[in-house]
Amino acid sequence: MLLRKDIAQDLVRSTQDEYWFKLKNLPIVVAQDTSTFLKFSNVSDTHYQKVSPVNKTDSVNAREYALDILDKGKLLADDGTEKEIQAYASDAVIIETLFQDGVNEEGVVGEPYYQKRRDPYKQYKKEGREFVIFPSQEYPAPDGEKYLPHLSKEFYGIAFRKTDADQFLNVIDNKVLAELDKPESALAKARDNIERFEKGTPVIPPNHNDAPAMASEDRPINAGIIVIPLGIVVSAFLIVRKWKKSAGKATPALPYRRLRGLVLDDVTNTTIQGAKLTLETEGRPTIQSSNAGGNFFFSVQCPENTIWLRVDARGYQSWSELMCFSEEAGILETEIRLSRKIQAPQRLEESGNKRLTELKRQRLQLQLSTFQKEYITRTTKLAKLSQELAIETSTNNQFKLEHQIQIEKEKIEDLENKLSRIEHILDSDIDFSEL
Repeated sequence: MLLRKDIAQDLVRSTQDEYWFKLKNLPIVVAQDTSTFLKFSNVSDTHYQKVSPVNKTDSVNAREYALDILDKGKLLADDGTEKEIQAYASDAVIIETLFQDGVNEEGVVGEPYYQKRRDPYKQYKKEGREFVIFPSQEYPAPDGEKYLPHLSKEFYGIAFRKTDADQFLNVIDNKVLAELDKPESALAKARDNIERFEKGTPVIPPNHNDAPAMASEDRPINAGIIVIPLGIVVSAFLIVRKWKKSAGKATPALPYRRLRGLVLDDVTNTTIQGAKLTLETEGRPTIQSSNAGGNFFFSVQCPENTIWLRVDARGYQSWSELMCFSEEAGILETEIRLSRKIQAPQRLEESGNKRLTELKRQRLQLQLSTFQKEYITRTTKLAKLSQELAIETSTNNQFKLEHQIQIEKEKIEDLENKLSRIEHILDSDIDFSEL
């Protein structure tokens, strides 16, 4: 986020607990109807209680409106009162661009999507106020993280019609990747800047004259494409590609192996988020995590037709299988079902090895029955939410469903621990001092 320098300095000096408490009460403005706002809204009640979303007006877009409010340091509320604003939050790459480069004027004054020219925020000095990026290498967070706590990260990509998939993949493989192998190309420089930004090292300002002219055959295909900034496009490619630097000699292009799949619980049939998937490709393994819907996708350059895939997820037995790819270009699809581990009961401290009294046994059996009913209710709800997510088309509703699914998974895991603990006590017939 863009944050007042004096506030950032105070946060840096804080302990981790103080830091989280101060963030909880930090007045932040965000643009409404954005993924950033959705991330905050999912956790605002607990971790960020002073986030103010603003929408576009008849004469300016939402981001411009939010930045105007940041510049003034205050927001006029619906009830006529003024709220102090100390920070503006958005995607990391957007914040970096605003801070380092500013923005050019676009659109027509007075129309909803007008964007006025802004100088880089690193030069901002008005009314004794300065802005910095927080967290950053210069202003590190007390918890050691690169990004704001409690907010899930996002993956960027490009969407296009299924009917155009082969044509687009050909452009990516033969045009984009070829440019990335040239250290001085605009794409390679953008990729390097993304890596520097992630590591917190200085970013080299781009030279827009370096952008290669687009030949007629390279012009965009007439299809439904989501246009994303150059640097973000490169970062998306970095997720699914391995780059090989040639030693000055031309080498035959290796085929691309594409694997798409879904990770599921083999009993409840619910999707598993955060499963670690390791594709044992040549050199170092390629690793990804399943998303909130349990989905994953690999696209790697590899000479082998068979590659081992290993899947690990918390609370589940490891899974591995040899993936067999055909010589023809295409996407191999698979469905992975994981089995839960048989959890050993949590070790409990005994209190004199006394037998359970009948009253305590009845109380524990009542708790066990209550937790079992709640467990059935929550696993049923989780399955229903997963089904709703699979057919939901609204981005806003998808974010909400993903958040609800994560909450249910955490509560189910907690219930499993409680059930295991109570069952162990009842089976042992020993009275423990702490239940």
